[in-house]
Amino acid sequence: MSNLKSHGQSNPEPISLPPYQNGQSNTRPNHYGEQGHLMDPAAGEIRGGDWQSGLCDCSPCGSCCLGSFMPCLVVGRTASRLQNPTSQSPDMCNGDCMIHAGLSLLFGSGWIYTMIKRGDIRQRFGIPGSGCGDCCTAFWCQCCQIIQADNEVRARLVPMVDRNGYKQVGGMVAHQQ
Repeated sequence: MSNLKSHGQSNPEPISLPPYQNGQSNTRPNHYGEQGHLMDPAAGEIRGGDWQSGLCDCSPCGSCCLGSFMPCLVVGRTASRLQNPTSQSPDMCNGDCMIHAGLSLLFGSGWIYTMIKRGDIRQRFGIPGSGCGDCCTAFWCQCCQIIQADNEVRARLVPMVDRNGYKQVGGMVAHQQ
């Protein structure tokens, strides 16, 4: 059916759209990523929707091993990816790594730091959830939660397009027979 009430009326009824991100805009976004997630090309991020990797999705194998035996390094790598999405080799041993290691070794409370970081990731990418859920996940499944956060950041941060514009790479050439 048409939005027009009659043939002579030229203005269609206004269409109300849900808020874009935390009520910032009421206009229709122009880019959608995989699985209907909103894609913000200016920020190079995919926003909205649930977690793209499950809590028990322990892949890749390197992240699983590192998250099991040296979780502070995965926390550091995730924080580095969030701060500099264009980095090809994120720094693992940074301030976030040291804070997590110190809290874990001295007080056994590194899970509190990962809970806060999980909330930050949820808020940044518009993932539904609650502080209570973050607390329970970080306390009971810290290793899995750290790997999930790392996978999520890697999946949602889209590599930024070269600012110099499109550059054609070698294409197909038709040879005459």
